[in-house]
Amino acid sequence: MGSRRIILAGLVLAAVFAAPLALAAEGGPIQGIPIGLEGDPGSVRVPGVTDARGEAMFGKLAPARYSVVLNDISILKGPIRISVGTPDGPMVTSEPIAPGKGRAYAVDKAGRRLSVAIPRGVQGGGRAGGQLRVKLTIFDRWGKR
Repeated sequence: MGSRRIILAGLVLAAVFAAPLALAAEGGPIQGIPIGLEGDPGSVRVPGVTDARGEAMFGKLAPARYSVVLNDISILKGPIRISVGTPDGPMVTSEPIAPGKGRAYAVDKAGRRLSVAIPRGVQGGGRAGGQLRVKLTIFDRWGKR
């Protein structure tokens, strides 16, 4: 009976201490990362920073195709994924981006930049323009995808 209590106590402690690790698992948000949008053909640059949910909202965007760029991937603590889309629409997700040097764009499996279009005539916030939502999440190459 005593050994069962010790095992049970050990399992409870393991669960308590593992709980914070679960928050940093596959798909967990990444806060405070400077990101940006570049509009085709690269003439429009819009800066942003991810919030506690790992998201950045970009509003009042002119009609164009926008790609997501990380200007300094050396600040990453590990591999990430980027998802981008309209606030109410589907999101497209990038291939993993690993820490390194320089800039990195969100790309698809074929290595093409992920881009989302803001069509002409889109209204956002009572003014001409559209909105995009970008989300950065942890990528665990050994976790489930």
